[in-house]
Amino acid sequence: MSMLLGCGEGLFVLREGWQKTACPLRRADFVAQEGPLLCAVDDAAHQLWLGGHVIPCPRDVAALRLWRGHALLLSGDTDCLTLYGLTGETLITTRVGIYPQDLCLSGSTAAVCGGADGCVHLLSLPELHLLQTYPLFGMTQRIAATDAALHVLCLTEEAGMQCELVRIDLATGRHMVIARWPGLPGAIAAGEDGALWIAASERLCVLPAGHAEPSDVYEGFGLIRHISLRGSDALVTDPVEGLCVLCGKDSAAVVYRGDVGQAEFG
Repeated sequence: MSMLLGCGEGLFVLREGWQKTACPLRRADFVAQEGPLLCAVDDAAHQLWLGGHVIPCPRDVAALRLWRGHALLLSGDTDCLTLYGLTGETLITTRVGIYPQDLCLSGSTAAVCGGADGCVHLLSLPELHLLQTYPLFGMTQRIAATDAALHVLCLTEEAGMQCELVRIDLATGRHMVIARWPGLPGAIAAGEDGALWIAASERLCVLPAGHAEPSDVYEGFGLIRHISLRGSDALVTDPVEGLCVLCGKDSAAVVYRGDVGQAEFG
């Protein structure tokens, strides 16, 4: 099982121990992989590494994704989603949200958590044309897609600070609150079996498909920021506690301690 880890020391891959890659960035806060193509962002230096090129990028990056050999970068500072080509050129950029927070991909669409505007925005790829806007309650913070729906973590303060899980039906556009947890939204990911892995404040929960109660709960985190899934395993990074943790059924093992950014299964 290979793993890709971005951290304060650069970009590493785990095969037989952690091995540093040839990435020229000093640090790697965000990473993405699509087949043999690797991509990373040094948020402090405002640099994007893609296709062997290091190019300037907006600061305060909220999310990085690869789509068909292109990089999609969401910036909370510029309120923009930008599509980059393999040779480092900016292909298109568009304004979206108010301090946008997260991005997920579903086929030929990108769904963006608009942050302070309280909306989820659905855009076409590669044109980045706005297709639909879904107003929700609270600040939209994290997002994941399944075949028929978008699942959004919203921050609300109606009864104290809470993380709400909202499901948006893509066929009807209707949305409903599925579950609530105290504290801050951390991260969300959807598994191939339809299960949702959700991080809220100090805990990581697994919700089986169609259920509102977790089947598994992992405790002891600060605030998980990224979740990568492979089968029944999750690779999570917690920058508050400085941990990269591999979570399996009824088990959790720390695989790295330090200044962690984002980790992905290779």
